[in-house]
Amino acid sequence: MKIYDEALETELQNPDLTRGKLETAQRVTVHHDAVPASVRYEVMADTITSDCPDGLRQEITTTAQAAYDEYEEVQRYVPYTEAELAEIAAKAEAEKAAAEAEAKAAEQAAKEEAARRDAADKLNAQVTYTAMMTDTMLPEEG
Repeated sequence: MKIYDEALETELQNPDLTRGKLETAQRVTVHHDAVPASVRYEVMADTITSDCPDGLRQEITTTAQAAYDEYEEVQRYVPYTEAELAEIAAKAEAEKAAAEAEAKAAEQAAKEEAARRDAADKLNAQVTYTAMMTDTMLPEEG
């Protein structure tokens, strides 16, 4: 689909979509003027004879036709306003901050999980050591 400037006059090849947006539009391709009603007379075929050298005439009426345009579907490039650009920048900054916060939370959760595993391993080692020293180890089931 073709892309035109805001006035639908100039075709654009590579518009900067970071500085504007595309909207669906219609562009006039051909304009047809109005046609008024008319009447004309034509000689009918095979009616020219010696008795009627001018032939018989037939009335041909053309009805009036209103003016109309033909359109093509195009896309219109509409540049963002300064306010829209500021809003887009603020939204991008907020998304970046949210992503950083999420990454930081995931890193903290991973550290806490590693600390829990380490504490459980130390406790398990202490229990095993104490059981070995006091000769209270349970026999392994097999």
